[in-house]
Amino acid sequence: MNITCNIIRDLLPLYQDGVLSDDSSRLVEEHLLQCKTCQAYQRQLEEEIEAPKADKNLAGEQDALKRIKRTILYKRILSVVIAVVFLSVAGFAGYYLYCEKESYVTYEESGVQVNEDGVLMVAHSYSKVQSIMSPDQTTQFFWVSNTAYERHREERDNSVRYVCKIDEVVPGEPEISAPKELREAYYLSEQYQHLLLFSEDAETAAAHVEEMKQKSHLIWKKEE
Repeated sequence: MNITCNIIRDLLPLYQDGVLSDDSSRLVEEHLLQCKTCQAYQRQLEEEIEAPKADKNLAGEQDALKRIKRTILYKRILSVVIAVVFLSVAGFAGYYLYCEKESYVTYEESGVQVNEDGVLMVAHSYSKVQSIMSPDQTTQFFWVSNTAYERHREERDNSVRYVCKIDEVVPGEPEISAPKELREAYYLSEQYQHLLLFSEDAETAAAHVEEMKQKSHLIWKKEE
């Protein structure tokens, strides 16, 4: 049987894929050793097979590069978000600590005084004066608190501020006024600054008031 080039070219794709029988493969190989035209056709066929593989590899590399770029972009965005959140938290924390968080001011630093007319004065104009009254309305405890911002302002303004007239009730003014039953005024000890209510039991409340008086500083006592 005469094996023509057309037959060999029909068999070459199967030969490239390795699906020919051994006899058919030897037949193709023997023909290729003698036929330059079929050799050229085989090389062309191999190039056509390799080209898609190369394109596929290139596409794969491009996809991998895109994934790497996306990952880098996401990390940069995440870094920016984290930085913004951190700066925001730090800013809010700094604002709270400097402008909002109040600290107890000791008696010595408060400048609290009561003049001969029973007027309570504070040396620092930006301090906040607070008070709590005993259940029997005979003892009033004062204390001063301020923020870091207010302390900074006080360094530039140490003017004395009128607070209240002790033992006199003035509607609306001053900021803090006392009942007529008042007999004593103290500068409250720091350990009691967060006290809001006394016990409902009269004896327990009276004992607590006496304890607070012992640990606080007497600043005014009504003359008999």
